[in-house]
Amino acid sequence: MTCLSRLFSYLSETQWSYRLSGNQVRVSSGGSLTVGAGVRMRRCNIFVGNDAEVHIGENAVLSDTDIYIYKGSLSIGNHAILCGSPLCLLVEDGQVEIGHHTKVACEKLWVRFGGQLTVGNYTNINAGTEVRCDEKVLIGNYCQISYNIRIWDTNTHTIYSPEVRAELTRNYFPYFGKETERPRTSPVIIEDYCWMGERSAILKGTHIAEGVIVGFGTLICGKSIEKGRTVVAKSSLLIF
Repeated sequence: MTCLSRLFSYLSETQWSYRLSGNQVRVSSGGSLTVGAGVRMRRCNIFVGNDAEVHIGENAVLSDTDIYIYKGSLSIGNHAILCGSPLCLLVEDGQVEIGHHTKVACEKLWVRFGGQLTVGNYTNINAGTEVRCDEKVLIGNYCQISYNIRIWDTNTHTIYSPEVRAELTRNYFPYFGKETERPRTSPVIIEDYCWMGERSAILKGTHIAEGVIVGFGTLICGKSIEKGRTVVAKSSLLIF
């Protein structure tokens, strides 16, 4: 694509009414963006690709949020709040559904390879947290997701041979770590009324039942936690 054609695409895709309120919104010719009544946006960047659709529900609030959706769909419920410093919501290929009256203030939501990410109603996800979804991540209703948590249903990288990784690195430089096929994955399910403590990690193949508390710094991978349990990391305490 030439510089002139890129400039033309930028100008034709830009929704100029949003620029007047300090936001940058671009919708490709094949993309779709619907915004409900009473939505407020401040310092947001939104790009909707040709094979993508975005729906923002009524009275939702978006602040300091970057949304890039290239293929798939994003649905944000009524009265939801998305904010960050900034929050990056990146959908390369997949579906994201954020429930009503939910607050997402985390660092990144990243969906690839046709993944399905669902965040329920009245759920709170705090700063520094990252959710990566290459297959399926389900977070229920009334959940408290604390700070600096990792929720991944994926190994995040395929282990290529050195020759293949070197070729990908050369071909996609300066983008390092490019993936051309889905890594190993297994769904993550967090049911309703759960509380994830700060710096915990919920990794692929984990099923956390209703009302579970996960303590500070606890890592869970490939486990099923029964309803109402409290899970904490082993620790050593030295007293002087």
